[in-house]
Amino acid sequence: MKNLQRHDGGRTFETILRVLQDELGYHIQYRVISARPWVPQGRERIFIAGFREATDFSFDRLSRLNVADWDKLKAEIAARRIRVVALDLPTSWQMTGQARDDIQGRILDAVNAMMLDMLAAIARKDYEDRRRRQAQGIEAAKAQGAYRGRPEKVERNASIVKLLNDGQSWSTIIAATGASRSTLARLVKRKEISR
Repeated sequence: MKNLQRHDGGRTFETILRVLQDELGYHIQYRVISARPWVPQGRERIFIAGFREATDFSFDRLSRLNVADWDKLKAEIAARRIRVVALDLPTSWQMTGQARDDIQGRILDAVNAMMLDMLAAIARKDYEDRRRRQAQGIEAAKAQGAYRGRPEKVERNASIVKLLNDGQSWSTIIAATGASRSTLARLVKRKEISR
C-alpha cells in the first residue's frame, strides 16, 4: 500500500528496502502504481522489483513495451522463475518457497503470470495517461500562446551543419554529437532550403 512509504516517518519502508538490499542481497526498484483502472478499488500499490544480479530493469521501460516485447520479457521472467510478491497480499508470499506438489506449483505459476500481466497493464495505462495529460497540457499552453517547445541546441546544430558540410557520414555525426537521425534530416532539409 502506498501509505507504507510514510508509515512511522518512512522508517518502516526504509527497513524493508534495507533488508531486501543489504541483508538479502537484492538489487531493487520500486514504483507506486494505481490499481484503479483494473480493479474496483482506488488503491495505489507499491511494486518492488528485486533482482539477485544487477539489471537494467526499469518500470518506465516496462510501461513502454508493446505486446510482442512484453510477451518476450514475460517468457524470460518465467524461464528465470522470477516471482511477484505483494507485501499486502499474504497469499502471494507462498510463491517465495517451494510448491508442495505439482498442482500447487501450477496454480502459483498461474497467479504469478496474472500478477505480472496486471503489473504490465497498469504500468502501460499509467504511461499512456501521462502521455495524454502531457499532450493536453501542451495543447492548452499553445492555445494561450505560452508553449514554445523544447529550445533548439544552437551550438550543437551548428557543429552538425559544419560536419555535414565537411562530408562526414550521418553515423559518424550521430556518434559524435548524440543527435538523432531525425535531427540530422531536419538540419539537412533546413540547409537545402536556405541554399
